[in-house]
Amino acid sequence: MNVIDKIKGLMEEVDTIHRKEEKQLTKAQEADQWRFKQKQEKELQDFLKRQKQESFSFESFQVEEKHNLKERQTQETLRELRLFGTTSNWGAGASGGSWASSAGWNNQAAPSRTTVMNLWDTPQSNDNNINNSMQS
Repeated sequence: MNVIDKIKGLMEEVDTIHRKEEKQLTKAQEADQWRFKQKQEKELQDFLKRQKQESFSFESFQVEEKHNLKERQTQETLRELRLFGTTSNWGAGASGGSWASSAGWNNQAAPSRTTVMNLWDTPQSNDNNINNSMQS
């Protein structure tokens, strides 16, 4: 064997070693890539899960906030009805009918206490007396 054949043999061995190293590197990179994608997928799923939980929490908060507002409004309305003395008819209105038509607001019964309308009626009779006296 001459020197040239030995050099060619060594070059072939080096090529073989390089190909093996490239295959090993490619396999290692593919494995790393697969693990990286799996990690990203898991992180994405965790992120989406957190987003759904936050969304549910946010929506629950809004529903609770709306419920609290309605409850405050109901309590305020009941206080106002008690103030005006019309709580006895509130139950009928709350069950589906209009409370305004069944309670005190449109009630045509004579008021038991002085109202603004009664106060306005008083000067009218005085005005009539003044007009009558002026004509005399």
